[in-house]
Amino acid sequence: MIRLEFSTWLRLIVWLAIGSIIYAAYGRRHSKLAKKYALMEKQNESMVELDKSCL
Repeated sequence: MIRLEFSTWLRLIVWLAIGSIIYAAYGRRHSKLAKKYALMEKQNESMVELDKSCL
């Protein structure tokens, strides 16, 4: 593999970078932790609205 041309290595690196970006973006959007965090944020916002209405 060391004897491959420079253009081949460059294409490999570019495709690996593209794949890594897609993988990270998909994982971030579909992670269970992100969904849990979003739910907690929504609950906190509703609690703040309730506190303001009680004043």
